[in-house]
Amino acid sequence: MRVFIDASALLALADPGNDGHHAAVQSLRRLDPPPALITTDFALAQALSGMHARHGRPAAELLQRSISASRALRVAHVDPDLFRAAWNLYASPDCAALDFGDCTSLAAVRALGLRHAMTFSASPWVEAVAGLRRLPATAAGAHR
Repeated sequence: MRVFIDASALLALADPGNDGHHAAVQSLRRLDPPPALITTDFALAQALSGMHARHGRPAAELLQRSISASRALRVAHVDPDLFRAAWNLYASPDCAALDFGDCTSLAAVRALGLRHAMTFSASPWVEAVAGLRRLPATAAGAHR
């Protein structure tokens, strides 16, 4: 199994003080075998900015070092084609409720053919992909 990890999930996993931390960790622990985790450099940038805003630069630097050293998490880079796909989604009336970061995640999930995504965002980006399963199932709007 491969699971897309968005910025809200990266923050939930990394920050024990985050409202979604326990649910995020338990959700991944229940998956056997452990899934391959995938994020994008855009989601990582959002998570690093969020960590910096909440806990300061040292916490953001620690998050980056942890992700760089992780064997479980792969960071996919948003290339010009993926950026264009995200922009086309953003410009679409069907995605009017999504911000550009959400559209980038959605475009990545589609391009990578993923069926699972971990998010704690209240945004409906996960539901925009037919058949995409949200992890944890009760995570909608549970972010901090």
